[in-house]
Amino acid sequence: MTTGGFNSKELLALEDELVLAVFTNKEAVEIGECVVKIAHEKNLPIATRVYIGDWVVFHVSLPGSDAENDRWMARKVRTVAAKDIHQCVYGYWLKKQASLKKIGTYKII
Repeated sequence: MTTGGFNSKELLALEDELVLAVFTNKEAVEIGECVVKIAHEKNLPIATRVYIGDWVVFHVSLPGSDAENDRWMARKVRTVAAKDIHQCVYGYWLKKQASLKKIGTYKII
């Protein structure tokens, strides 16, 4: 998992900042198509989905991806839904807790 070099506070700030005024299936498909274009340019074997709530509005599985990609996405969606937080932020928090646990300290970030 990657956070793109951002820490959890930066990710939360970006999440607050990057809010679309309108998000319909038109925008969802445009975002999905942008992801696919970048994946093609970089020759990445990805699968991607764009959701509106529980509705999968866009889904593509590029050559080289497989059913494990779908299972991985499903786990990430469940994490976001359960924790009401971006999965990268939650993952960063878990890593931080694990490193603090080694020295006997717990901290909420």
